[in-house]
Amino acid sequence: MRVAFVSDIHSNIDAFVTVLRFLETKNVDQIYVAGDILGYYYNAAEVVDLCMRRENIYCIRGNHDTNFLNALSNDAVMEKYTVRYGTSFKKAQAELSSAQIEWIRTLPSKLHIKLSNLRITVAHGSVVEEDAYIYPDASPELFMRQVLHSDITVLGHTHHTFIWCKDNKYLINPGSVGQPRDQGSLASAVVLDISNRAIIPFKIKFDPTNLKKDISKFDPDKEYLLSVLDRN
Repeated sequence: MRVAFVSDIHSNIDAFVTVLRFLETKNVDQIYVAGDILGYYYNAAEVVDLCMRRENIYCIRGNHDTNFLNALSNDAVMEKYTVRYGTSFKKAQAELSSAQIEWIRTLPSKLHIKLSNLRITVAHGSVVEEDAYIYPDASPELFMRQVLHSDITVLGHTHHTFIWCKDNKYLINPGSVGQPRDQGSLASAVVLDISNRAIIPFKIKFDPTNLKKDISKFDPDKEYLLSVLDRN
């Protein structure tokens, strides 16, 4: 059995579809999304639809997903996030169905999975805090606290891929599908083979052409949304 871990899709449908097609070539049975389905970019409805329809995709909530839900009921919060991140939340509000929004509301903050004899935890920022940042250069002590109760812990949030291991316990960040910050326009995923515990990271090239057009259309003043896609 093979499972894939991805994170931080951020409403980037072209990157998400590209990653899903790639994972099909790797004979992946299940896909776990470590949060941040929404935010930054513009195709929330299409991304959520894929996650809802695919029976082998399991998702948790990330901080941007929580931020979106909070903004729905508070115009001042919506405006704050629009100024900070661009118009993605407003576009999502206009296009997501009530059923899709309810699905987002019901997402758990963490998943605890047992596959064969492996205990796996999937969280977003850290195992205790959705908005915590654990980067590849964090302390070993901080890493160890993430794997106390699992054989494998998967985190997202930082958009940086890393794999750390001590005493046969693994901490994995698969990086970002929709807004990679280590190498622009190279989406990230990690595949775990349950039979032999092989953990393989992948970088998957996606075409940012349509996304760049959308950024120029919806958020021409948010230069970062463009520049991160070309980061080397």
